[in-house]
Amino acid sequence: MMEYECIHQKNGFTLLELLIAMLIISISLSWGLYHWGKYQHRLHLQSAVNNVLSFMEREQIQANYLNQDRTLWLINGQFWCLVSSVIQISDCNEGDGIRVYSPYDDVLLVSSTTDRIDFYGVRNTAMPASFTLANSAGEISVIISRRGRIRTCSNTISQLPNCEGIKKP
Repeated sequence: MMEYECIHQKNGFTLLELLIAMLIISISLSWGLYHWGKYQHRLHLQSAVNNVLSFMEREQIQANYLNQDRTLWLINGQFWCLVSSVIQISDCNEGDGIRVYSPYDDVLLVSSTTDRIDFYGVRNTAMPASFTLANSAGEISVIISRRGRIRTCSNTISQLPNCEGIKKP
C-alpha cells in the first residue's frame, strides 16, 4: 500500500493581505480623483478666460482695422456673457450683437470695475477696465489698459503672473 505525504502548500493571498492591498488602492484612487477634480476646475477657468480673451482681441482688432469704436457689455451673474453692441445690453439673450457666453456653469464673473469695455479704433486705445472670473480652483483677473493692452493675472493660479504689482483701473 502506498502512503501519501500531505504537503501543505499555500496558494493565493490571505484575507489580511487582500484588505491591505485594497486599502492602499482606495487611498491612491481617492487622492487621484480629488486632484483630478481640482485640475478639471482649473482647466474650466482657464478655458473660459481664453474664450473671453480671444473674443476681446478679435473685437479690438476689428476696431483698429475699421477705425471704429467697439463697445463690449459685461453682464454679471450665474450665466454671464460678454456682448459686442452699440446699445446697452442688460441681458445675455437681448439684442443682436456678437457674444461669448460662460462655457461652464462653475465659472462665474465675480467682479468688474465697469459694465462696459470700449475699444477705440483711433490709435488702438481702450477704456481702462478689469473684471475677474472665478470658480473653486481660484480666480483670474482680466485687465485692459488705456493703451489697449489686455492682460491676465491671478493670485491663486501659479501658471499666471501675480496680480500684486499690476495697477487695476
